[in-house]
Amino acid sequence: MPQKATFFSKQCLLVRVLLVCLAISVNTTLCVHASAQSIPTINVSQQYQDGDVKLDGPWGFYWGEWLPLNELDSHKYPIRIIRKLDFLENIVEKDVHNTQPFVYGYGTYLLEIDGLEGVFEQPAIHMRSVSDAWQAWWVNADGSSRYLGNSGKISKDGLDQEQRYRTTILDLPTDSNKGTLVIYLSSHTSVRAGLFAVPVIQEHEQASRSIYIDLAIRILIVGVGVFVVMQNLIFYAQRPKEKTLLLLVILGFAGLMRGLVASDYFYVFIGDPALFFTISKLEYVLIIWPAIAAVHFFANLCPFKGDVQFVQVNYGILIITILATWLLPMQIVMLYLLVYQSILLFIAASILLIVSNGIIQKMPGSRSLMMSLLPLLLAVCNDIYATYSSQYNLFITEYGLFIFFFVQSQIHASHYLGALQTAEHLTNNLQKEINLKTEELSVRNQMLETKALDLEQQSNKIKQLSKIDHLTGLFNRQTLDEYSTAQFKQTRERQLPLAVIMMDIDNFKKVNDQYGHGVGDGCLKFVADYLANSGLRKDDIVARYGGEEILILLPNTDLVEAEIMTRRLCEGLNQKSVVGAHPPITLTASFGVAERITSKVNRIEDLIDEADKALYSAKKNGKNRVEVANIPRQ
Repeated sequence: MPQKATFFSKQCLLVRVLLVCLAISVNTTLCVHASAQSIPTINVSQQYQDGDVKLDGPWGFYWGEWLPLNELDSHKYPIRIIRKLDFLENIVEKDVHNTQPFVYGYGTYLLEIDGLEGVFEQPAIHMRSVSDAWQAWWVNADGSSRYLGNSGKISKDGLDQEQRYRTTILDLPTDSNKGTLVIYLSSHTSVRAGLFAVPVIQEHEQASRSIYIDLAIRILIVGVGVFVVMQNLIFYAQRPKEKTLLLLVILGFAGLMRGLVASDYFYVFIGDPALFFTISKLEYVLIIWPAIAAVHFFANLCPFKGDVQFVQVNYGILIITILATWLLPMQIVMLYLLVYQSILLFIAASILLIVSNGIIQKMPGSRSLMMSLLPLLLAVCNDIYATYSSQYNLFITEYGLFIFFFVQSQIHASHYLGALQTAEHLTNNLQKEINLKTEELSVRNQMLETKALDLEQQSNKIKQLSKIDHLTGLFNRQTLDEYSTAQFKQTRERQLPLAVIMMDIDNFKKVNDQYGHGVGDGCLKFVADYLANSGLRKDDIVARYGGEEILILLPNTDLVEAEIMTRRLCEGLNQKSVVGAHPPITLTASFGVAERITSKVNRIEDLIDEADKALYSAKKNGKNRVEVANIPRQ
């Protein structure tokens, strides 16, 4: 029994070894078969329909490497077959150790295309739904390759990757019947990246025509947008109280910016791919800005309790969005696209509630506003769905926004033009009466203007007389006090000199007693005329101080210069004679001079007092002379 048991155990062990070897052999065979899958092929002549061929069949795919063009058929790389083009996150198997919520990296798409000759003259593929950066090649059956195009620099490192969204047409070879289309992809930024829509082969002319038609439509819409913005801006300039017109301008400008930046054609004009992230961040901000501008517009048309605070909160959201978008890395911004869209849906729901409240409150125009709003809200929902769908890529919010903006602008423009027509009608009917009233008012205005002119002349004359001494024509004492006080304050603040000359006619009482007061008055006029023509400066002030005393104020004049001027006046006066119905009378005068800085005074009254003291000294010392105020000693 023990020997039989041992023999039986050996037989069982041998069977087990054979089974393990068989399993290893089968598994190896299956693995070799899996790694040896050939590149999928599509026959153009069989799939040709309505002028194009949709490349919607299976594609070859390899993630983690850009397959060398000369080793595509070497079975060195285990190519996967994907039945349906989709976002990378749906076709790349995630590593269990990868904690990132989305797929980032690089890989290769492959598709063998057969039967090009005889079907297309210039075969081309319109590359639109490919992200992030890609590079396309064509490998002929004989192994030769040809470069087709790219959307930017592909890289295995996210820092070196350069990308930009722009419409590109790949021209396939016209001299090749069969070849492999190879698309190298690098994705380090976008959340939903990859080759996620069905490429279509068509004639180059047809592909170009579709681009030109789309571009023409966008240019037309942008042109209409610019026209409407300018139209409302002009209307607002003419009627600045119409706040709705200004809000339409802001809404239109925001929508215009959104339409421009969101267009693939915008990137054609950007030469530097480094600007891609800046433009992309601006595009994300422009998801929110037009919606918030719309909130402001609708809240103005359908006001409600707390509408001002609600609009302010929305603009606060916009500011936070701008700061977060600009400060966060682009990869994080794209990762939180759902947050932007959630804010957009919240704002859209708020607008819907605002207009609904307007309908409940029976506000004028609220029903028509709701009718024009609903298509725009449906367009927003459509674009959100298109963002998450790999096969549906029709975005229409920009078109809906422009249509809504155009309709609302024309409605308000018609209201504006209607108001102008009503005003014109009233103006024409009242024109005759207005003309009559205008003529009557014109006559009255002329009479009033004549009276006003007479009163003004009389007033000026009275003012002039109030400043002038009626006998001599010099300034009077009151005017002197005003000017001298102001001049003293100004020169003191600027640390400038100010001189005062006090003049008194000698023996004037004797003239009055001998010839009479009439001759005395003539002597005063003579002295005033003499001073007026003595070469005093324009800024110098001459005033009758009292009786036969005259004061001269000399701004910006030091003591030495003032003394020279005074001596010239003194010597010149006694060289002239007063003539008339009496013997010639030769007049002399005594002069006293003082200066602000040298006298160290703080008031104009003190300065005049110093000059008066000097005048007293001149009288005391023999008259017909000049005396200078004593300079205080330390």
